[in-house]
Amino acid sequence: MKKEGGRGGRGSGGVDDDDKRCREERAEVIADSMFGSSTTHEHKPFRKRQKLNEDEDMISNLPEVLIRHFFLPNHQPWIPSIFQIGHNNNKYDVSLLNSWISNALNRNLKNLTINSQMELPFSSLTTLSLVDSKLLEELVLNMHIFAAIKVPTNYVSLGCLKSLKLVGIRFNLDYKYSKDLTFDFPVLQNFEVVNCTWLHAIRVTFKVPLLESFFMKQEAESASYKPSSCPIYVSASHLKRFRYCAYGFISQCITLVDPLSAHNAFADITLWKCEKDTQTGLHAFLLLKQLNQVKYIKFEGSEVLPPSTGPKFPSFGMLKHLELGLVAGEILLGILLKSPILKTLILKGLKSKFDKELFSSADVPECLQNTLEVVKFGEVHGLEHELWLAKFVMENGLVLKRMSFSVPSWLGNFNAIEEFKEKLFSFKKPFSFAFVEFSSLRVRG
Repeated sequence: MKKEGGRGGRGSGGVDDDDKRCREERAEVIADSMFGSSTTHEHKPFRKRQKLNEDEDMISNLPEVLIRHFFLPNHQPWIPSIFQIGHNNNKYDVSLLNSWISNALNRNLKNLTINSQMELPFSSLTTLSLVDSKLLEELVLNMHIFAAIKVPTNYVSLGCLKSLKLVGIRFNLDYKYSKDLTFDFPVLQNFEVVNCTWLHAIRVTFKVPLLESFFMKQEAESASYKPSSCPIYVSASHLKRFRYCAYGFISQCITLVDPLSAHNAFADITLWKCEKDTQTGLHAFLLLKQLNQVKYIKFEGSEVLPPSTGPKFPSFGMLKHLELGLVAGEILLGILLKSPILKTLILKGLKSKFDKELFSSADVPECLQNTLEVVKFGEVHGLEHELWLAKFVMENGLVLKRMSFSVPSWLGNFNAIEEFKEKLFSFKKPFSFAFVEFSSLRVRG
């Protein structure tokens, strides 16, 4: 039999309403203590009457309305999975935030995302809860202001972690431990690390045998960010996508423990406004050298490579698609000579002038005679060195099917372009058929 009536003669729905209202008021006390409140007078009587029990589970008692406001619920009831901290939370309580995160991790959370635009140093308890997480499968730590995490050990293992994104984390290895820091993630598949530093470590190793996608980004040095110089080692066996992006310079040497792990992979390297110094050039060359088993390479910023490295490239025996930004003639020729089965070549443009003899006296790359079918010039200006390269390709491309040139719109009717076309079509063509086209390129201002 249903029990009708309750406190004050109201039905069970009234009791539920009271309970919900009480929990919402209690949650506002927690929220105010953490973030500050703009409604400082509304619930004063309640705050005098209500005192939170220290042994009470704050997360389990939070109302749904607050969870929706501050973070999204996981599939398990009352366990938060996303913590969002914005600019307007200028009175947030770091210790309470750490308690919430630690409590969530201790309840065997599977997915955790923390997006913070405020400073959020991790407490020792939170760090221990994180490195001891046994069921965590997805972790995102996205810090717009660097967060310090003092690593309690030189070996961190998360056996269930499948996806990891780290942004703006300053890992601080304790002096008493070895200077080698190892992260062991046996089932990790996706890994993204942006602007992270490793203080007091002389070597960082990621053991990720099932890793499929790796992305590392390093932005320019700033007052709050000092890039690490310790080498990074990635031990993987099934890489399908490797991406690296650096701005200004390359401070770390990234080493694939087994270069064959990138067999048939897609490699994307972007170097923005990098200084042309010895260290940056060496790190870029070593990085490219390790990717000699990939099928697809996109390389923006090859101008940091000194021309002398052209003949030193390893054989890119599996490479079928090559996309280069502005590139020096010596570097381009060096890669072509080492890419025997290349089918597609896309060039953004030629970096600088070079001697005519560079291509006129060069050995003909094997790919031009047997496999290269498509060549795209991203931007031409009708210059002589562009014509020399086009001539080299046209006269030696035995299986060429398509050759295209993009001309900046403001150069469309320029005499140099018309002369370029006239000379181009006068060259000897060994192929039976190839489609040669010119298109207008809109240059963004």
